[in-house]
Amino acid sequence: LIAGLLLQRHRRRQAEALLHRERSHLAHTQRVATVNQMATALTHELNQPLTAMVNNAGAARHLLETGPGRASDCCEILRDIEADGHHAGELLRHTREMLRPAAGKLQELSIGELIEAAKRMTAPECASRGCTVSVEAAADLPKLELHPVQIQQVLVNLLLNAVDAATAPGASAPH
Repeated sequence: LIAGLLLQRHRRRQAEALLHRERSHLAHTQRVATVNQMATALTHELNQPLTAMVNNAGAARHLLETGPGRASDCCEILRDIEADGHHAGELLRHTREMLRPAAGKLQELSIGELIEAAKRMTAPECASRGCTVSVEAAADLPKLELHPVQIQQVLVNLLLNAVDAATAPGASAPH
């Protein structure tokens, strides 16, 4: 009797461990699928700051080659290049977070911050489909302890579903 109970307990624990691994794998697969949906829009969004950086670098080089006295113009161009580089890096960082197999650690964040991050991540897809997204969140939302990548994934999926609905045939203005 005791051996039977121990064997049953062992099998239950194995089944629970298998279920946990399968859930983790499914969550990772869903994140990868979400990122794949956004890949085309992300490529377009990254291309914009990179193209601006190349054009600005060429303009700065031209200013330096044409003569002295253009240092302030070159400094302004370099600030633009720096800002574009930071923007491209932020897009890549968000994408990398979405692709991580682990959901990440609990962090104390405002849900408003996560909504804004999801809005930024879906902006290229929204723009490519002629849709605008407005977010009206209270400024004083409390901070919550949560898994930011998991919540962002849900928010991104909700926003993309809303874009699908807003741009479907027969839908009213895509907003």
